[in-house]
Amino acid sequence: MRRALLTTLILLAALVSSAAAVTVTYTVGGTGPMQFPAATTPPAGSPWGPSGYPGDTVLLEAYTGTLDLSPGTYILKINTLQWTIDYTYGGTETCWDYPACWSELSFPVSAPRSITVHTSNGTLAQTGLLECLWDNDYLALAGGSPVGFSISGVSVQVTPLPFDRTAAFWGKPSPLATQPPREIQCDIPCVQPPRDLLAEFVVDGIIAVEETTWMQVKNLYK
Repeated sequence: MRRALLTTLILLAALVSSAAAVTVTYTVGGTGPMQFPAATTPPAGSPWGPSGYPGDTVLLEAYTGTLDLSPGTYILKINTLQWTIDYTYGGTETCWDYPACWSELSFPVSAPRSITVHTSNGTLAQTGLLECLWDNDYLALAGGSPVGFSISGVSVQVTPLPFDRTAAFWGKPSPLATQPPREIQCDIPCVQPPRDLLAEFVVDGIIAVEETTWMQVKNLYK
């Protein structure tokens, strides 16, 4: 009888402990589409004409996920990156010859977006660089600054992680590569596969929850 009671108490204690775990929803807003045409208007004699160089497009799609408020560090998705490669003019107003009058261009990228953790709001700030070279384009995002939230006494710090400099290769039409090497070959405009953007979530503290005490459990068996 005592052994059965002890087993029951242990099972109830386990249920109480697991019930103390709390999860909340977080939502990160999107930004874009951001298009990056060159500042110079292509001349009529350029290979794709004066309107054939719209530049790359970068879009960060909104994302909603779930965060465990148990103390710890979590790496979680915050956005989906959509990147479309298109021609970017690097010549002058009268010359498009390469390399005689062609510049390799780069564009700063600014991607602020909103973030809500449970009912607490904030803003993520993240910058990067888009490079449009003669034979390839590259995109990179630096890590962002940490943003803090407080949820029922629990501290949550969110830090966007960097998106390492990534090349987009294009050539003659062919299926998108699904295995390494991760070069992409497709027609222009070339829509890249979606990529996850991540952040570090650091949870510190114990959320206050109502728990059944051992005495309350014992009283059930009196």
